[in-house]
Amino acid sequence: FRLPIDFSYGISTHFFDWLVPGLLHEKLTFMLKGLPKNIRKRLVPVAQSVNQILDDITLYSGSLHGVVESSILKQFKFLVRRSDWPADIPNHLQPRFILFDSSGKTLLSGRNLKELIQSQNPVYGEDNSGILRDVEKKKVSLWEDSTYTAWEFEELPEAIPLYTQQGDPSGFLYPTLVPDPVRGVVKIQFNKNKLAAENQNRSGILYLYQLQFPGQYKSLKKMCRTSLSSPSSLWLYENGLNRNRVLDSFVDFIMRSLFGPLSGTLDSLSHFNDKILKTRSGGLYKNGALICNDLMALLRKRREVKDSIHKTFNNRNGAKFLSENKQKLFELLINEIVTPDFLTNGVNANIADQLRRLQSLSIRLERFSLNPGKDAQKEKKLYPHLDNLQKMAEKEKELPSDALELYEKYRQMIAEFRILIFSPEIKTSIPVSSKKLQQHWQTILEKC
Repeated sequence: FRLPIDFSYGISTHFFDWLVPGLLHEKLTFMLKGLPKNIRKRLVPVAQSVNQILDDITLYSGSLHGVVESSILKQFKFLVRRSDWPADIPNHLQPRFILFDSSGKTLLSGRNLKELIQSQNPVYGEDNSGILRDVEKKKVSLWEDSTYTAWEFEELPEAIPLYTQQGDPSGFLYPTLVPDPVRGVVKIQFNKNKLAAENQNRSGILYLYQLQFPGQYKSLKKMCRTSLSSPSSLWLYENGLNRNRVLDSFVDFIMRSLFGPLSGTLDSLSHFNDKILKTRSGGLYKNGALICNDLMALLRKRREVKDSIHKTFNNRNGAKFLSENKQKLFELLINEIVTPDFLTNGVNANIADQLRRLQSLSIRLERFSLNPGKDAQKEKKLYPHLDNLQKMAEKEKELPSDALELYEKYRQMIAEFRILIFSPEIKTSIPVSSKKLQQHWQTILEKC
């Protein structure tokens, strides 16, 4: 496969496991013959099983391994784990990739696309020498640096193709909305880097929503500035951010909660107008003030638990009577619940879970101070699952997308399991137990 370097970023590498249809039968035969004997014998004769599987599956839909595993479970009534498949595939049954830049020059070649992409990360987005054809030049000229205060993007293309000097596709230019606060507008620019374009569009579309509520937004920001003068918000400045940066992140959190989720592509006109109407019915200031109150409640609770940790470990007759490692554990747990970057990554829907987990930690801390030994016994129930997390974290970048989603859910389940263990009086958001965690872990392993 010859791939432009700009095409390769964000692409699902598992798509290429399918190869071309003419080689799929041979590859699937090799995969089945490479299974452990106790599994393979249940698929004899292999040639017939391969034909059954190929008749059952939809080509190029999802990952090859996942689709084949599902078909075997459906037709033969047993499960093949991801780790059962042979790791070494003959070269002629593996795709070979050639990555080239917008001038047509080959940058890298090899059979592991993920490794090729990672090795070229610094290059991505730096080469802007792709060629625009005349019709695309006119589109760019028409839109670039034009300014707007409302949604007027009906004819704006989702992407504009670029070509090499030889005429091969070499990438795209993606339109982005760029806030211009000085003039109170958004302007359109183009970016070859799709991920950067998506990030820019999130900021741009949020600013466009803001422009529809100038008076209410100004009042909301003023109220947030006053709220951030409270002692509970001092933690937000510990990462070296000044007051204006913290205020902007705080208000962006509120706006993102009101108008999100933001996909990174431009909202359609109907979607944009629906959100405007919905917000106007309740009032931007009124709804924003409620989220501001939720944020401040979270910051107060975080400070309360932080102070309790300090008192527990340092204020018993002026002596440190408990383990410093345990104190560090509690402090790490606070930062897991309310991460230092939560304003830039979170939304209001997460706050209820964060408050529950902080309350659980507060209860655990109180019980720990009365009986550290009992706390240690409860904590042992977590050890196998924390070990699993550590193992998976080491190869997180290598996980296929389906396993990555399961891994993230596993992290959430462990957080809820902590609540169940240390403060069972607090209701968990999902049913969870050690058995359910172990079953979920096995499912992750089957996808790896």
